[in-house]
Amino acid sequence: MRHILSIVILYLFQINILQGQIKFEKEKRIKEKDVPEAALNFIKDSNIDKAMKWYQEINQSGTSFEAKGIYMHSKHSIEFNKSGHIEDVEIEVERKQLPIKTLASIENYLSREYEAFKLKKIQKQWTGKAEFLKASIKSGQKHPDIQLNYECVAFIKSDGEYRSYEFLFSANGDYKSAFKIIEDSRTNIEF
Repeated sequence: MRHILSIVILYLFQINILQGQIKFEKEKRIKEKDVPEAALNFIKDSNIDKAMKWYQEINQSGTSFEAKGIYMHSKHSIEFNKSGHIEDVEIEVERKQLPIKTLASIENYLSREYEAFKLKKIQKQWTGKAEFLKASIKSGQKHPDIQLNYECVAFIKSDGEYRSYEFLFSANGDYKSAFKIIEDSRTNIEF
């Protein structure tokens, strides 16, 4: 099974070079004993350890670990590298929770670039030093030294074809990056 997964990932790297950026993720539920100690300590120190479930993610960049759960009435996903060091915190939000100008900027970009689009999911993405991320999680408010982006999954129409993409926009709604999503409902956990 691992051999087949390695071949698939290698094939996706080749596609990535030929067709642009592609996002492929495979997630599986894991037990706490399989999580790096640094990641466990971060979650425990953030006082959200009881709300989280653990996942291992394999994607085109390698392996990472994610703690997912509902905290302060919002879906949280906290990602760590394979050593257990924090990479980012993502918090699902509704359209109406975005600043009006930010949402307008995101929708204007998508309207200009694609024939049609539908936003399927929006997440605040916090990146920065672990101590500031921890403080932000505990308080539910972004620390001033944390960088804010918005990660949006959108169903778009381009050249007459429909596709799913993951976009990254700045706090102001400025385009940063896009990845075509390889859809396979068996490989990604939605909670």
